[in-house]
Amino acid sequence: MYNPFRNGIVGGTDDEELLAGALGGDRQALETLVRRHQPWIYNIACRMVLDLDEAEDITQEILIKLITHLSGYDPARGAFRTWLYRIVANHVLSLRRSRREEPLSAMTAGGDYFAALERIVDRRSSSMPENRVLAEESRITCITGMLLCLDRRSRMVFILGEIFGVGDALGSEIMEISRANFRTILSRSRGKVYNFFSQKCGLVDEGNPCRCSRAVDFQLKIGFIDPDRLISERGGIRVSEAVGERVNDLERRYSSKLRSLYGDGPFLDPPDMAEWLRDLMNSGEFREIFD
Repeated sequence: MYNPFRNGIVGGTDDEELLAGALGGDRQALETLVRRHQPWIYNIACRMVLDLDEAEDITQEILIKLITHLSGYDPARGAFRTWLYRIVANHVLSLRRSRREEPLSAMTAGGDYFAALERIVDRRSSSMPENRVLAEESRITCITGMLLCLDRRSRMVFILGEIFGVGDALGSEIMEISRANFRTILSRSRGKVYNFFSQKCGLVDEGNPCRCSRAVDFQLKIGFIDPDRLISERGGIRVSEAVGERVNDLERRYSSKLRSLYGDGPFLDPPDMAEWLRDLMNSGEFREIFD
């Protein structure tokens, strides 16, 4: 799978070559460029807002920015991927608070996530569903939901650096901060997230109190789990498979069960936006741009 955060050309055609074709009026080149980056944009959006519908809207908004600003890309100022994912970062950082951020912010008032977790998890045996699908959905929701306890900039740095293996050189360019600052934010975010897992999560240590299945009732009640739109059913491969060698290198370096929690999570299949894109390109305003 194409990974925009790896060095070198993956997939046979460079972004800049596709960009030149798109600017020259080649709609197929533009569609290929969009299809190449759409999954990564969508997966970043999902982890920023923990909501499939909002993530789809965010992805469309970013793709419209990409399409309408292509001619503004200046190769002298950096690689295309840096320019594009800077647009992604700036867009998601400036969004209004998502519907999932509000309840989590309320539950973690004062920064005490541990205390909030103790309050919300139902530990009665009757709360442990036999349905493994919902238990898996609870696992994904909890792991991803932990990110919403980070401020947005820290969350974005964590998604780039920890989940997708982006190095500090590229990450600092995307976030428009220094490499040292990128590393510092990533280290602090990693410490905050992993402190929970090491002390509370039964996935890491069976002696820890938290069990994904026991949180299902609460997550259903507050709408974190939608039985009709399961995140677990949207992933064809794991994140580690999508990212490839970079994650493997990190796993060998740190040998951490905690790191594998995110690597084993689903790399979500984005909705098929091909028809939407074609309709967009044929619409009055956008047709003038492409022509």
